[in-house]
Amino acid sequence: EIDAVMLHGDTGGGFAAMSAGGAAGPGALSRPRVSSVRRVNRGPSATLAASGPVALGTAVDFLFSNPRDRSRSVLASSFRYSFDFNNDGDFTDPGEVQNSAGSSARHTVTRRGWHIIHGRVRAADGRFTDLWLRVFVS
Repeated sequence: EIDAVMLHGDTGGGFAAMSAGGAAGPGALSRPRVSSVRRVNRGPSATLAASGPVALGTAVDFLFSNPRDRSRSVLASSFRYSFDFNNDGDFTDPGEVQNSAGSSARHTVTRRGWHIIHGRVRAADGRFTDLWLRVFVS
């Protein structure tokens, strides 16, 4: 049951494409922004991001930062993190991560176009928050 929904992210609907030199254009690397849907006052919160530009065929680290739980005094080490790289709703496909104490996971994108990375941060008592990161690979 969801009492309220708070949306976070880019309201412009797009992402700036930046090349290694900083200029936008064809063949440019994408610079991801965080998009998330969070149940207000229900689960922990965090930021889901990529560690750098997402380029075709190159491994990139996806990571959670700033984990916190407003409703309780919780140690950051008690959170568990999951990564769903194909956004199919589970975290059990080969290469995906489920309920890890580690807040990052490495993934290589093998197709051009838009990709949605689904992440989940879970508190020790089972409450969780899902976040999505949308990146474009040209």
